Amino acid sequence: MKRFFSLLLTTLLLLLPLQLAADDDCSSGPESHWAGVAASSHASGKPIMVVFSSDACGYCSRLKSELIRPMLDDGALQQQVVIREFNIDRLENIEDFDGLPVRSRTFVSRYKIFATPTVILLDASGKPIGNPIVGYDNSEDYRNRLRGMIEEAQRTLALAAL
Repeated sequence: MKRFFSLLLTTLLLLLPLQLAADDDCSSGPESHWAGVAASSHASGKPIMVVFSSDACGYCSRLKSELIRPMLDDGALQQQVVIREFNIDRLENIEDFDGLPVRSRTFVSRYKIFATPTVILLDASGKPIGNPIVGYDNSEDYRNRLRGMIEEAQRTLALAAL
């Protein structure tokens, strides 16, 4: 019995880093507490980048592995945006930007998400800045579009702060 628990503990300790790495695709993983994200955005002056994804979306996986993960690894995204992922397949309530509970479907509908992946930039109150990027084609074109979108959002936030 002692050997069984030792083996079980060893297995769990070996699998924990794999789970943590899997959860780290978009910063802290799928988000459900948007008031905290808003506070982080407000304090840093950075826009919030939300990657709307779904479980069955192969293009979502490609976007995260081919573009988001490398940009996170080199620190480019963390310096420019507060990045979070939202899985549209979730059915539970979440905490909205104002701290109140909201249905996840309501949250998705607010931003008119009709396909995944969709990347949208928001201000600290949850209002969209610019147009979203819907779908994923290839990393180079997408990277250029994303950079332009982030630069536009940063200019918009800077002007609003004046």
